[in-house]
Amino acid sequence: MLKRYFSRIILMIFVTITFGCASQQKDNNTLEIEDRIITKSFGSYIISAGWVEVPQWTRGEKYFYANEDSKYLNLPTNISVEMGTNRYVLDDHMTFRYAILRQMLAQAGEGHVYGSGTFTDKGDPLYIFTIEDENEIPRVKTVQYYIIGEKRHILIHLTDYYNENVQNAEEIALEIVNTFSWANK
Repeated sequence: MLKRYFSRIILMIFVTITFGCASQQKDNNTLEIEDRIITKSFGSYIISAGWVEVPQWTRGEKYFYANEDSKYLNLPTNISVEMGTNRYVLDDHMTFRYAILRQMLAQAGEGHVYGSGTFTDKGDPLYIFTIEDENEIPRVKTVQYYIIGEKRHILIHLTDYYNENVQNAEEIALEIVNTFSWANK
């Protein structure tokens, strides 16, 4: 009797572990489906579900994304992704940074410009510039992420109008940055 009792307990533990793992696997697969790989001529990146490409805003190879719930607002928070070319070799990315910084300072007017540099999760040089003007109405923050390549760069440009229903715009922009892979690296 005791032997049968332990056998049932072991069977229950086995079933719980097996179905628990299967349930965990299903959750992981669901997460993978929710994140979508976007492939363009210059490279690929992941963007989370809930954010959609807005074709009517797209110009050439500059692609726009907005939160699905806010893309019809008058001033929707949005992210654009595009490749640009420049005259700088990859080893001279610091000079590229200074050129962009000068340009940002000229455009900022009374706004504040903040900058930082680091690397993407894939090891590419990354420069981040933020322009914020607290007196501007409507309130807006611009964050530009430059992923540096050999005489080219990817610009992920976030324009945040602080829409109430879009709380994760910077997270989404960073997701694009850190999952970006060059098409011909």
